[in-house]
Amino acid sequence: MADIFTPDDFKWYARQKLVPPSRAPHGTEQSIAENLGNVKVQRWTMEGNMLIGETSFGKFGQPLPTDMICKGIDDNGKPLLEKVVLSQ
Repeated sequence: MADIFTPDDFKWYARQKLVPPSRAPHGTEQSIAENLGNVKVQRWTMEGNMLIGETSFGKFGQPLPTDMICKGIDDNGKPLLEKVVLSQ
């Protein structure tokens, strides 16, 4: 994982005679990927152009282009997105 602070950030803290905040790792990339691989979305909804997924960890959102809508879910529980075509 990339470090939170760049060398310039450390220089700023040194000039201010301050100690930079400590970094608390939340896990390795591998452990995070393994845990997120088990997350299943129980429900998909749309709020405006935001596709909202509800999981056991809580809600998360993904903005969609304004010409896309969610029409339901497939057999794997993934959202079925459809492009909206306006006819004149």
